Amino acid sequence: MSTTVPLNAQVCNLDSLPSPPHVAIKVIELSKDQDKGVRDLSDVLSLDSALSAAILRIANSTAYSRGRVIDSIHQAVSVMGAKATVAVALGFSLKQSFPSWSHPSGLSGELLWRRNVATAVASRSLVRLLGNGNEQRAFLCGLLSRIGQLVLHTAAKDAYERVLSESDTCFPSPELERKHCGLSHHEIAFTLLSHWKLPDDVCEAVRDWGEVVEGRKTDSPLTSIVTVADAVAGLLTGDNQALELERVRVLADSLLGITEHEIERMFMSSEEELKSTLSVFGDPHSDQINCEAILEEARQRLILMSIGLAADLATANNKSTQLEEANRSLVETANTDVLTRLPNRAALQKETDALWECWRRNPARRFAVVMMDIDHFKSFNDSKGHAAGDRVLQGVGRALRDVARGTDFVARYGGEEFTILLANAHPEQAAIAAERFRSAVENLKVSFEGETLSVTASFGVAFSGDIPEAQSFEEFVEAADKALYISKRGGRNRVSFYGPMHGA
Repeated sequence: MSTTVPLNAQVCNLDSLPSPPHVAIKVIELSKDQDKGVRDLSDVLSLDSALSAAILRIANSTAYSRGRVIDSIHQAVSVMGAKATVAVALGFSLKQSFPSWSHPSGLSGELLWRRNVATAVASRSLVRLLGNGNEQRAFLCGLLSRIGQLVLHTAAKDAYERVLSESDTCFPSPELERKHCGLSHHEIAFTLLSHWKLPDDVCEAVRDWGEVVEGRKTDSPLTSIVTVADAVAGLLTGDNQALELERVRVLADSLLGITEHEIERMFMSSEEELKSTLSVFGDPHSDQINCEAILEEARQRLILMSIGLAADLATANNKSTQLEEANRSLVETANTDVLTRLPNRAALQKETDALWECWRRNPARRFAVVMMDIDHFKSFNDSKGHAAGDRVLQGVGRALRDVARGTDFVARYGGEEFTILLANAHPEQAAIAAERFRSAVENLKVSFEGETLSVTASFGVAFSGDIPEAQSFEEFVEAADKALYISKRGGRNRVSFYGPMHGA
């Protein structure tokens, strides 16, 4: 029978819990004082040389620098903003205050921080994808999401090591933590963060995302975001990537109305930000992360599990490798247009079906549908032959793929038509994206039999908010098609929009 630590014993004794370092306390205080500005925050950060270096590295990363060299703390705070700086400073300072440790189960202080940082980056990326919420508040929640595990190992080491020894995975369940420690890491984190007087919604999200994991519903968008973000982080740190991927897909769909393709593209597009942030937090393996490879392996193992071959993996490596390659080839053939190497009509149908279901449950979800048609395409076939037309289609497919964001879905609709789905797009953002695609096609030069062919295309855009009573996704496609014909009637090589004000 295990010995538990009751709620009112050492683990919940605030005097026994770690306090934020001096600089972190100052940072928290400044974040609550509306009269304090960038200069005050810069002065406090300058007191800690290691923290200053970390802030400068973050400010010079791809997430913020935009090609500029930022060489002062004052500049860094100005570029990052106070909220982002506070989140990074607090997390970095806390990391330094916990001793390093490891356990035979595979869990360690370093692995927990990798999970926290990955959850923070994923939380911020999810807010961007959804287009609602505070990016930096979500980042802070993610960064503190598993701090309770670090606290439990520090304040009740013997009890927590019994938890780890009994757990089937290196990330124990809240029930197992309660069995041996009297409370879970979610509850101890809430107690600690409340004691430090962090914002209420941060404290509650760090406490409650565990309740969502246990199957309970939540009305808090921030809690849902951290729940999904922790699942995404599990792709980097979990014991079974296939199961982690399935968990990501289920939670993203049920809690946030995000399709599996959107969440996977978000994961891949956040790779550089993830690497740079992990590097700042001292992760020695940050440069080895390859999100696309992680996803591919998880997908293939999920396929193998689904056909009952997971148990044979350990003893049939050669057979499994051949099967993985065969499955990969079959999936790619079924979902890829042979000529352009873009997703085909079948893949587009799966994407739109999933997006439709998500939008039906959450009509506030924003997206745009873009229909594109190559101008005068028939003339290439008629004057130069079908080989020239094929070369044009290949070039256009490559041009669209090259300028697509990580969260955009570009597919060949059929013939010379293409469809682009833009996630998290206001009308203004959709206009900018469509113009980016139009310009990419216009600037394309296609070489064919010693000749350089020029290409243009016409675009039609429909925004989800323009058809609030839609009964099928096809209505969005038809609306984008109507806008496309306005572009063609207006002279081609242009972008038009569906809606009363645009005449479609």
